[in-house]
Amino acid sequence: MADKVGMAQGKCSRCGRTHRAKRPATPTICDCYTICPLCGREMQPYTPDLDALAVYDGGLEVYYACYDHAPPCYSRQRPVEVGLT
Repeated sequence: MADKVGMAQGKCSRCGRTHRAKRPATPTICDCYTICPLCGREMQPYTPDLDALAVYDGGLEVYYACYDHAPPCYSRQRPVEVGLT
């Protein structure tokens, strides 16, 4: 069986953006988890100042924050793997 040649593409299940790569292609990560849902700007990495496992049962799941709002917008969205076919 011959390998496919050309371009592979896949669509992000969360934001709908199409990703393309040359073949052979491996799954890619969509960066939509770093975009603020309120203003569309790139969010900053957020690290809580508390020991999440000691203070909260099960951990604290905040990864990015946008400080352009009052109060800041905190994101719990995780990276989305996009399969390319």
